[in-house]
Amino acid sequence: CVVLLINGLEKGSEVYFNNRLGNLGIGEGTTSFAHIAMGLEYSEDMHFAGGHTGSDERLYEDNDRNTKKTNEESIRLIKKYLKEYITGERKRIFFVKKTEYQWLDPWFSGLSMTVNDVISDNERWNIFFQGYFLKSLEKYIYIHMLTVYLGAAVCLLKLLIMPEISTVLAHFPGLFFTAGFIFQLFWEQKARYCLPYYLALFPLAVSGLVFLFDLRDNRYRLDSGTKKTIDKFHSRV
Repeated sequence: CVVLLINGLEKGSEVYFNNRLGNLGIGEGTTSFAHIAMGLEYSEDMHFAGGHTGSDERLYEDNDRNTKKTNEESIRLIKKYLKEYITGERKRIFFVKKTEYQWLDPWFSGLSMTVNDVISDNERWNIFFQGYFLKSLEKYIYIHMLTVYLGAAVCLLKLLIMPEISTVLAHFPGLFFTAGFIFQLFWEQKARYCLPYYLALFPLAVSGLVFLFDLRDNRYRLDSGTKKTIDKFHSRV
């Protein structure tokens, strides 16, 4: 209902806006495919790999602000870029660096956005952002992030090895994260876009860490069938 309501408001606003302006035939704008093409653009500065360069907007302008033509050209570029990555004409380390800068940023772009907006105009903030406290906090957050990834990986491994103790619902966070991870390989590189998928790992991480502690303390007690499964898990490990 919410989705239908939002779509209805969007379409209604568009019709109202066009009618008020006398139906000037305003273009539909650039396309998602143009944004994906931008996200696949190689850069020698790997820290900016797949970042926002405005090429999606330029592509729209170069195609006379025609959305259909922009879409077709974007798809052509996407195929071209992917082929070049596969053949090695473009360095495949691009995807490694893009993943690193998106998923291993402990602040998920939040700090850099704050620095850009505040630090240049405020000396106290400047001292805070470059101080010992913030560096220590960043290390803590980074360790927390790695712990979340480790716990989630253990949980997903547990679900794969022992499907009899899992439910269909238990796989949803992992599927959500996996879909988001693949999507962000192609979309514009920006760590804050990854945050919702990262948060989906929290319940998996808790489950995985509890499972590790139970294995360590030999306290994993369920029904007899599950105990046999745990024994199999131990032998495989």
